[in-house]
Amino acid sequence: MQKNALEWQYWIKKNQHKFVFYGYRGGAGGEYVCNHISQNDYFFNSKIENYDNRDNTSLFEDELMLGFFFDMCYEKNPNFGTIEKLTSALVKYWGLNPCHYQDIFETQDKPYLMCIHHVWDWIPKLFPDAKIIVQVPEDWVYYIKLLGEYKIKKFRNMLEIGERTGNYIKLIKENYPEYNYKKLKLYSFEDMFTGEWIEKEFGFSGESFSLAYHEWDKKNIEYLNKLGITDIKRPKINLPRYVQTT
Repeated sequence: MQKNALEWQYWIKKNQHKFVFYGYRGGAGGEYVCNHISQNDYFFNSKIENYDNRDNTSLFEDELMLGFFFDMCYEKNPNFGTIEKLTSALVKYWGLNPCHYQDIFETQDKPYLMCIHHVWDWIPKLFPDAKIIVQVPEDWVYYIKLLGEYKIKKFRNMLEIGERTGNYIKLIKENYPEYNYKKLKLYSFEDMFTGEWIEKEFGFSGESFSLAYHEWDKKNIEYLNKLGITDIKRPKINLPRYVQTT
């Protein structure tokens, strides 16, 4: 059955400690990252991997929340300052769609991974026990923007949001005074290449992830080159030893 607002409030309060949010800027491979790591039985997510070899893009399915948090990235500023406002929006978003995954999720302990393009300040406020990982663009903003423009052209409003929030650390420190921003797990785009972050957060093989991410990035360069883009400005990567020797 479709939940009403009070049922949503109860469900969120009971289960939000199992939520894992992965925030990233469009073009930085967030859906690829989530697709890759969710293949592990560590997560509740279904083992569905959607990949398009033509432009090296991935689609990460959200069967539990039907993409609610991801879709909120396209809103200018969804004002969900309270759990009541959030659950009211969930009822409208959900409509008459029942979801048996929510009932199953409630009876088990595995975490659930969701990718988002913007970490609004109400996310850590309303989900204080959730794990929130944020990929910080830093010196890679130009490269990530380039990938976003050519790989996901139709999502212009998302790219504009990404442009406004390129410096996540500065944004968080200036605009999140209500809570300790250090609760967020901040990692640079370059941290993705080393793989150390995934060992720290989930205990997965950093080497395996690093090799996969380098392969993903290699295909990005090949795709851009096919489009005639060869002058690609990006910082030099300090490759881990196991990547350099393969």
